[in-house]
Amino acid sequence: MVQCSGTPPARKRVRLAPALRKQLILEAALHEFSAQGFGATSTERIAQRAGLSQAGLYAHFRSKDAILETLFNELLRPEWPQWLVADVPFDDAMVDRLIDYWYARAADPTLLSILRLLVAEGNRHPDILERWRHNVMQPFFQLEQRIIDMLAAQGRIQRNALAEHFQLATAPIAHVMLLSLIQGGVTGGFADDIARMRESHRRMLKQFIVPMPGA
Repeated sequence: MVQCSGTPPARKRVRLAPALRKQLILEAALHEFSAQGFGATSTERIAQRAGLSQAGLYAHFRSKDAILETLFNELLRPEWPQWLVADVPFDDAMVDRLIDYWYARAADPTLLSILRLLVAEGNRHPDILERWRHNVMQPFFQLEQRIIDMLAAQGRIQRNALAEHFQLATAPIAHVMLLSLIQGGVTGGFADDIARMRESHRRMLKQFIVPMPGA
């Protein structure tokens, strides 16, 4: 955990649209939670960094727990992959785009910051974690699998274990994120390992997902 002392720099208070103000609060909260830890961060400190009063913060979020839950729901919400619904062949080029997308996400510093927060605070806030799992992640994976099943039925991808449980196709990303969390980013001691894994992951998907010629 990064240690920092003193009070955060205060933004100049200006009138902003509610959505933008909410975004500034979330950015300020993630910064403070990452630097100080959730328990040691006060709403006053978050408000000061976001450039508003503590009362102004409570106009958008009822509590610090509500801020944490919103961070999980918004920053750990999978972005819908358009390739799942596009009426185009699932070929080598599609796998290349998919791998590039996944590994760019895995290297996103904001995503890594919220994952650290999830690991640190998830067991202390099981209700928040369960709502995130039930309301955000589970519906995404269920819909994703239904579409994968449809693509397999249409012959657009191979029928095999990866198609039957498509989360297996993304499992290497979890390992890459773990290595990135350990080393503090995608550069450093595990950078070469991640690069090799990325290319092996690419070859694996092309071998087991892309339809066989003549199929």
